[in-house]
Amino acid sequence: MKLAQKIGPIILLLLLLLVPTVAVFSAQEYPEFTNGESAVTVVSSDQGYPEFINGERVIFVQNSENTFSVDSNRVILTILDDSNSIEESMAKFSDYLANYQLPEGWSITVIGGPGASAEKCLQAHNSFNDAVKRNGGPFKLGPVPLQTSRGRTYAIAIDAPNDPSSETITYISAEWIAPQVGNNQNRYSALLVNGWTDQTCTDPYGNLWSGYFLQSGQLYTGGLGQHVWADTTTGFVAQPFGVPYVQGHNCQYFIAKFKSGWTMGFRNNSTGGYSYHIEPDAAGTKLVKSTDTSVFFENWNTNSNWYLGFTNPISVSNAYTGIAYPASVHPWNSEYIVIKDTYGNTQSNGIIFKIISGGLRNRGTANWNLQRILIAQPIS
Repeated sequence: MKLAQKIGPIILLLLLLLVPTVAVFSAQEYPEFTNGESAVTVVSSDQGYPEFINGERVIFVQNSENTFSVDSNRVILTILDDSNSIEESMAKFSDYLANYQLPEGWSITVIGGPGASAEKCLQAHNSFNDAVKRNGGPFKLGPVPLQTSRGRTYAIAIDAPNDPSSETITYISAEWIAPQVGNNQNRYSALLVNGWTDQTCTDPYGNLWSGYFLQSGQLYTGGLGQHVWADTTTGFVAQPFGVPYVQGHNCQYFIAKFKSGWTMGFRNNSTGGYSYHIEPDAAGTKLVKSTDTSVFFENWNTNSNWYLGFTNPISVSNAYTGIAYPASVHPWNSEYIVIKDTYGNTQSNGIIFKIISGGLRNRGTANWNLQRILIAQPIS
């Protein structure tokens, strides 16, 4: 019996009562998607939402009415998958979405693994919504600041792969222990795995970019951590993975391009749980060698003691890059470290007392020393 089927009518009733804007209809009204049916003809924006996609239950539907970070023209279907591993799950949905297109503006987030449930997904969603309300969100993330940037008020500490093959990769990942999050930030911060693609695109605000940008990692705000993703389509606004944040768990984050397109994902190595988002609007055939294809820490705080209460340093390891499909990945062979201030100027990493000590090449460990990370500065 599928894990989702064990939820039962009581949980489905609770979902409808707690989130009245989410409609999950019966299989009689909206048949299950199968390999013999097109998602476009089975589901459309004026019909409601499906109960199943590719044999797995849709447990939650994110839209602008129930999720503060989602635009009005977007729908994100959250699916509870009973696959034994994230690899099995991604293969299943990658194959499905490679053949069948969802309605325009629709995308999917898949959660699964030991302990995954609709209840925990809803808890994580409510925690994220509460963080947005209490701490001045939505939380905009984004690429490395440029000297021509305006309106971005964060500093950034970057470790990027510098392999000869870095111009042809479709996969990048790294892992770290979910830190304790301090309660002294006047804004927020984030540690993320990032990828910049090779195709020019326009964001929702009409800004032209030389590539599509994808992020997967952790957001820190209000004394809490959140597993999040963001990309160009969302305007770099953080979106929840729908999995509770647990301090001390070993977490792996990745950006990858499979048959179905670009994916931002998260695996909890401590539990075997996972979540990933497949973005049909993501553009590009590969990741390019850039400070935006990297692991970096974004600091949006302007107070100098923002890091108090955090696990410090935050240590990142097991960084891999390569080809997502067919799978051929390897540890970073070389790297370069860059520190950027709010204005896009390159600053020193330090000689003895470094902002980033160590490094990620050859499965090494890079330590982000929070007390030395630059703080954000207001810009016009």
